[in-house]
Amino acid sequence: MSYKKDILIFILINLVFLLVGIKSYRNTYKIWRWKRNLGIPKHLKHFNSLVQDANGFAISKAARKDIDAPEYTYGEITFTSFIALLSQVNPNKNTVFYDLGSGVGKANIACAMIFDIKKNIGIEIFKELQSASLRLKKRLLSHPKYSNSAKKISFINGNYLNYDFSDANLIFINATGLFGGTWVALNKKLDELTEEVIVITTTKCLISKKFYIKKETRLEMSWGVVNAFIHAPAPK
Repeated sequence: MSYKKDILIFILINLVFLLVGIKSYRNTYKIWRWKRNLGIPKHLKHFNSLVQDANGFAISKAARKDIDAPEYTYGEITFTSFIALLSQVNPNKNTVFYDLGSGVGKANIACAMIFDIKKNIGIEIFKELQSASLRLKKRLLSHPKYSNSAKKISFINGNYLNYDFSDANLIFINATGLFGGTWVALNKKLDELTEEVIVITTTKCLISKKFYIKKETRLEMSWGVVNAFIHAPAPK
């Protein structure tokens, strides 16, 4: 009896491993198919070539020499992980995308290379970083494959708390370094939006009551993997 029980346990264990293996294979296949359908390897190669000398960390450090605060801490997206994140909200020809705190513009550039959207705007408080993003846009404009998408990109030098982004329907915020008054003020500004807008934040979710977390996922950033929160307007 004990022998039969051991055989049954052995079969069950192997069945579990088989099912786990099938699930892992399916996930691997789904990722491969997604990359193939969007042409990720080819776009990634162009992206890396485009941004290879855009050292946002060095530019940011120099720009913050005389003025610094936690909200100015610099960080960047990684191409494939960011595109995977945006794919979950299906940007389309009606999408007006804003990156609040856009640095050298890598999120906007990546978005433009993959998705055909209506408007693509980055707002950056440091002129040095905004100037670097304009150089990347110029390079993208010179590439025949991406020139039309590049024309829809605008990089603005200013404080996003003082800028009217009420036409947005997709917003990305690297919120890792945002605390205190800046974070409260930004949430209040988001509360005032009248458009149906999706807001994606890193590390922490919004404190605004106007939004709820539609999905929580993971995003690879330049410093490591963080939580990413996809917010949608709360039901009225």
